Amino acid sequence: GSGTADDPFLVESGADLAYIANFINSSPAKSANFMGKYFKLTQSIDLNGKNLNMGSYPGWGDRKGFYGFFDGNHCTIRGLNNSGNSLFGTIETGWLKNLSVYGKVNGNDTIGGIVGVVVSVNQEEKTRRIGIKND
Repeated sequence: GSGTADDPFLVESGADLAYIANFINSSPAKSANFMGKYFKLTQSIDLNGKNLNMGSYPGWGDRKGFYGFFDGNHCTIRGLNNSGNSLFGTIETGWLKNLSVYGKVNGNDTIGGIVGVVVSVNQEEKTRRIGIKND
């Protein structure tokens, strides 16, 4: 896809999720990563116990966030095994919807199962219909 609402980037594998994570995590703090870009999960994915985090929230000025729109397409990400960070560290100005995550997330402070911190989410497109369960 081209990253638009009508033609989103398609996320088909754990490698695709890792690419998104590497892009965000290697960017400078407070970069507008994927601002206005749309993503859609095409199938359920098993991470097989991997630690995968897309961004972080070590402090207000140092955060690395996902600024796009992620539709889980009613699919599941299984086998998440994170320590110290959420799957999405920070979501800013975008949303996350229709996603289930099964796995383990250990940490404290601003750690959530799927999202650690949500900042400036469009109220018409709230982050919704997401859930996490322990494998």
